[in-house]
Amino acid sequence: MKDPTMNPTIWRAAAKGAPNLSDGAARRWPGALPAGRLAKLPMLPMLPMLALWAGAVAPLAQAASEAEEAMRKAPMPHQIYQRGGVPVAVHRARLDGQQNSPGGEAAALAGLRQLVQQCVASHPGAGASLHPPTQWPEHVLALREDHYMAANRSITYFNSVAHAVRPDDCALLARPVSRAVLVSSKGSCQIDLLRKTARGVCDAGGHADAAGEPRGAAAALSGAAAGLGGVRTGQFKNVAGVRCEIWRQSAFEATLCFADGGAFAPARAAGNAGWAGLLLETDSQMGRKMSAVEAKLDSEVNSAVFTPYNGDGFSISAKGAAK
Repeated sequence: MKDPTMNPTIWRAAAKGAPNLSDGAARRWPGALPAGRLAKLPMLPMLPMLALWAGAVAPLAQAASEAEEAMRKAPMPHQIYQRGGVPVAVHRARLDGQQNSPGGEAAALAGLRQLVQQCVASHPGAGASLHPPTQWPEHVLALREDHYMAANRSITYFNSVAHAVRPDDCALLARPVSRAVLVSSKGSCQIDLLRKTARGVCDAGGHADAAGEPRGAAAALSGAAAGLGGVRTGQFKNVAGVRCEIWRQSAFEATLCFADGGAFAPARAAGNAGWAGLLLETDSQMGRKMSAVEAKLDSEVNSAVFTPYNGDGFSISAKGAAK
């Protein structure tokens, strides 16, 4: 099976050097993008003091890059993985957004423009051999997540596109990442959809036989969340047509909104750490700014969505599996 969520022409060129998503990162608080994902991205422009660079380069047109468009328009995983399994009840959501940066997105883009200017200046007389961009992307680091939460397991598909400058000709590069993390009481399976690898507890059934969370477990975990600085506000809003409760997390200067309702309490999920359930919105000064563009409680999907590694060409390893 071809990679379901990516444009192969764009993605294959950028797969080399794609960062790893650690097991710890997979289980942590949902508003924080693991620092390692940024640190390991090749040529990702540094963000500090970008506000000082604003206006240093004449602005060009701004539009989604080809890679951003491909990521945003790709179908949701359950629309791809529709064969070879059985129906499973899930709460699901697709979130779009970007990485928050000091000074905001405008400052981050100004910094990217400054890097292009510096690159051009470092190649005097190069002329036609240089290929600086004629337009800027919408985001320096664009993000997309697809969440599927069942009563006993969950899987989250993480996709991102980072834009950087190629030093030899000053062209703008788009470097995508496409991964998924399956989590349950059995452990976790980390899946690289570009390299077609899976490691950890990656059984053929996608943790179908994992023990589930007892009814109301999410509410019982609110005390643990509060210990991390997460506090329920008792306030509610609607995101993508689904009601959610607003939480605040002071340690990460974050506001989050978790879905409220549904016929079952979902299992602890990748990036959720047992908080109140399906994440529909997050805005963190130290992480992501994302909001659901599609969400549905008590939906039904094919169980194949939990086992993308069962496709052709995948290498599966038990490395990192819980003992």
